[in-house]
Amino acid sequence: MQVRTTMRIEIPKSLQVTAQGIISRGIKAVEVSKEGRLIFTLTDGSAIDLGNVVGPAGASAVSMEKTAQTQTSATYTITMSDGKTFDFEVEVAKGDKGEKGDKGDKGDKGDTGATGPQGPQGLKGDTGPQGAVSALPSCPPAPAQPQAPPPPC
Repeated sequence: MQVRTTMRIEIPKSLQVTAQGIISRGIKAVEVSKEGRLIFTLTDGSAIDLGNVVGPAGASAVSMEKTAQTQTSATYTITMSDGKTFDFEVEVAKGDKGEKGDKGDKGDKGDTGATGPQGPQGLKGDTGPQGAVSALPSCPPAPAQPQAPPPPC
């Protein structure tokens, strides 16, 4: 007597497969071949080819740009290679202000700067007070043509 059972494998949101066989066989491996065919390899070495499961290549995204901005959201538009566009919205959330950071290390001493240009001439100052009178005797003026050495002063 042979007992038959139905085994159902579900691949979420994309494919449902039902395989029938006797209880002594199980599924050893499942793969999509490089040709796009879904192949079940059973524990007895046999294989079940469920056919092509790969569709044609779809359009690719060629650009994405921000098309709108509010205080709470931003809208982006994706343009596909076939000309179709898709808009999607992203919520913008501003976080709380962070804590003040630690004070940084003191920087290295800088190089001495270049000497600046000469400043303008200053104003003439007030005349100073009269100087003290000397206690030394005054010397007579020297003659225009010395004939003999002048007397010592």
